[in-house]
Amino acid sequence: TNIGFSGGAGTLQISQAIMDAVNAPTVVVGRTDGTGLITTGAFNWEHTLSNLTLEEGGAAGAVTISGNITKGVDDGSAANTANASLNVISGTDIVQNNAISSSSTYGKLNVLYDADYAGTGGAIAVNNNISSNGGNITLGGNEANPANIVAGTGFATGDSTYLQGIYNSGTISSGAGNIIMNGTGSNPGAAGQHFGVWVNSGGAVQATSGNITLTGNGGNNTGENDGIFLGAFSATPGSAAIF
Repeated sequence: TNIGFSGGAGTLQISQAIMDAVNAPTVVVGRTDGTGLITTGAFNWEHTLSNLTLEEGGAAGAVTISGNITKGVDDGSAANTANASLNVISGTDIVQNNAISSSSTYGKLNVLYDADYAGTGGAIAVNNNISSNGGNITLGGNEANPANIVAGTGFATGDSTYLQGIYNSGTISSGAGNIIMNGTGSNPGAAGQHFGVWVNSGGAVQATSGNITLTGNGGNNTGENDGIFLGAFSATPGSAAIF
């Protein structure tokens, strides 16, 4: 099922009412050339849904998560026990202000963010938690095919609004899943913290048996241009690699 605009502009809000109407395994909201904004409210993941893609990939396109996305029991009291995937594609920035989660009895939720799809700068700001229940968490950008984002390939890039390629102040937790974070700091603008990947001291990146790979390129500007600036992360007994 594809839901999108034809020559339109503005903001599309994804709410529980929209999700309640979903009865398909794959849903795409938006367009890869869309220049509008997608904003989500809070919703429970529908049990019929395997893959949800939110995309506004044009030069002014952006996606904001503004409500909790919970994979648990949907509106029909049906448990979401199958694995699923959330893919977010944005021409510029991806901003997550609320939590994304799946708990132990409700299957994995793979999460993939592809910012800077238009190639003119686009960062990822994770301001709340991601808990994937064993699903992979992949944060990067600038790839026409989001599946091409792997460790060290496909970078979210800081811009004038968000200087860091990836900023995290929440807890990103994958359990047995793998975590990839690829970020490049911004080049234009005033002096500041142009980090490739910044895990704020209030944030954390953690896995149990999954692997964590962080790859960061510092910006080229007056100020701080560290590739990676870490507050906290843990990978026990998984492995962690920082580049």
